[in-house]
Amino acid sequence: MYNVVTSGKTYLRKFPNNAGNLPDYTPVMRYAEVMLNLAEALATVNGVDARAIALLNAVRQRSDATTVFAPATQAALIAAILNERRIELLGEGSRSRDVLRLGLTFAAKDIAPAVTPTQAQYIWPIPLIERQRNPLMTQNPGY
Repeated sequence: MYNVVTSGKTYLRKFPNNAGNLPDYTPVMRYAEVMLNLAEALATVNGVDARAIALLNAVRQRSDATTVFAPATQAALIAAILNERRIELLGEGSRSRDVLRLGLTFAAKDIAPAVTPTQAQYIWPIPLIERQRNPLMTQNPGY
């Protein structure tokens, strides 16, 4: 992973050698993501769950053996898991899916304002090709 500086701004380049024209669509899911997904599910259903904490610690201790999570509440455990997802999956394109899935606000960046779940722009536009294939489909409101 390295950064590229263009026009005074720094951009993340996690996969610099991928030309983007791979012959097959090959989704990649790392084991750390699977562990964090399971930890979030356990914490959501069971509250402060020992297995969820163990999974969270296993992911973090792979890179930092000194960190030990011991959240006392369900909300703190889920917040720790979601924060670990942000750290572990940095630059892999999962953040926007997490924001939509959890109904969070998209943060403001540069000149783009924040977008809350109640705004029309929160739901993305349906691509033209999809609407051409299905003439009964209408565009999402606000586009």
